[in-house]
Amino acid sequence: MAKISEKRFDGHYKITTSGADSNVTVTTHSLTVAGNLIVTGSKTEVETTNSTISDNTIVLNKDETGAGITATTAGIEIERGTATNVTILYDDSIDSFTFKEGSSLTTVSGGTPTSATHLTTKAYVDGLSSGVALTGSTNNTITTVTGANAITGEANLTFDGSTLAVAGATTVSGNITTDGLLRLTQTTDPSAVSGKSLVYAKAPGGGGTGVYVQAPSGSAQEMVSKSKAIVYGLIF
Repeated sequence: MAKISEKRFDGHYKITTSGADSNVTVTTHSLTVAGNLIVTGSKTEVETTNSTISDNTIVLNKDETGAGITATTAGIEIERGTATNVTILYDDSIDSFTFKEGSSLTTVSGGTPTSATHLTTKAYVDGLSSGVALTGSTNNTITTVTGANAITGEANLTFDGSTLAVAGATTVSGNITTDGLLRLTQTTDPSAVSGKSLVYAKAPGGGGTGVYVQAPSGSAQEMVSKSKAIVYGLIF
């Protein structure tokens, strides 16, 4: 059994070296400090294969006095030899954690989320989108969201990249502006609608335009072309 030697000191005990580059080296199997270890230098290096820490929380940027991180970021940097180092940092300028390789953001891998508060992965999102079925969808159908948050294809609303087609009655709140042609398909005379004036097209009559207006009451009237208006003016 190894002999235990013990030295006791009453009060403080201090070792001071002379010279700016002098060092103190302790060579032993293990060194136990039964008390607090306080290092006041500007740099601490630990050369071990594996470090085990019993603390539940590690505090970085200790004794910060500003409203945030004065140096802007704080975190962990991992040495990668000849490859670019990677960091896990909290960036106070954007109030967010960042994962970087050098100065560029890098990817983070994760498992399949199982809770609403879990971060999602690309595989999870791709799986959701590939499994979505659109009710009533056909080519060029515009999709809408129903009251039950379901995605539905609207059979009467299509867009092929150049033409927006609406089948059935259409209600527009506000003004309609077009830089092209407004095409009206010929139809039959509609019934009058209280509080609304209806503009529609059918075969040209005496007015020569084929564009008609159905007032909220009474009979529909055809808009008159300029040439017809001149003739009617001479006659009447």
